[in-house]
Amino acid sequence: MEDEQVMEEEENIEDKAEWFQKLVDKEGLLESPINICLSICTPLDLPSIDWYYLDVIPKKVKLTNTGRTLLMSINYIHARPFVSSGPFCGNFEFSQLHFHWGANDMKGSEHSADGVTYPLEMHVVYFRSMYVTHEAALRQKDGVAVFVYLFKLQAAINPIMQLLVEAIPRVQKPRTSTRFKNIPLQFLLKKFQMDYFLYWGSVRTNAFIHFIFWLICREPIGITREQMEAFRMLLDNDEKPLLSNYRPIQEKGKRRLFHVSSGTVKYATLLPISQESEEFCLQREITLTSE
Repeated sequence: MEDEQVMEEEENIEDKAEWFQKLVDKEGLLESPINICLSICTPLDLPSIDWYYLDVIPKKVKLTNTGRTLLMSINYIHARPFVSSGPFCGNFEFSQLHFHWGANDMKGSEHSADGVTYPLEMHVVYFRSMYVTHEAALRQKDGVAVFVYLFKLQAAINPIMQLLVEAIPRVQKPRTSTRFKNIPLQFLLKKFQMDYFLYWGSVRTNAFIHFIFWLICREPIGITREQMEAFRMLLDNDEKPLLSNYRPIQEKGKRRLFHVSSGTVKYATLLPISQESEEFCLQREITLTSE
């Protein structure tokens, strides 16, 4: 019945992205994160997401232990990565990325898939360009989008994550920063254009509510147990091991969890780590070694 209602609503509008954005008033107040489950998703057809300037080499990359997370900020000389189309109304530009993890490999991700949590979750944060800054965008209902990437254990070393692992000892203490290799953003994330999960939610910081729409990649990223251990070396603001910086799973409630422009795989919420991803990592390793 819910799917039929969505289809009927879609038929009455031309701009599905605008329709999705308006759901913030009804569904944005419900807190994140949530459990992602393919069987409860509502299908939604949207245009492909357009990604720009992911291959641009930045001017400066900085890694910071904020005392609450490991954060990467990137400065660009001219072209800054941004996205448009898909569920976006206007352009959204890259702001920062950060990580969530737990005390062991059985927990750490904020979102779960079919009730299963993962050792690490990466949030790649974008804000709406018309608001000029990330801080200003946070004060708006439609200002911030977060791309979510879940990490799954594998035997092979992930060369990009290895760069992070090798930098972590330099930022073990809270409120410390270090320069990081000037690599393009495309080295760090998987660019997906369709076949992803989408929903509205919010996070509460102090007395403020920040509305966010979340885009969850179906394909996890690989990481080894040894690489995960490095994250647990970081210290929090009290200079104690930073072991659990993830929020608890919230009830889905009456909000809708969308599966956008679904692919052919219908039997699992998350896809396996693909051979394409393994080859991509190998190419990155060759590139980094030759630099």
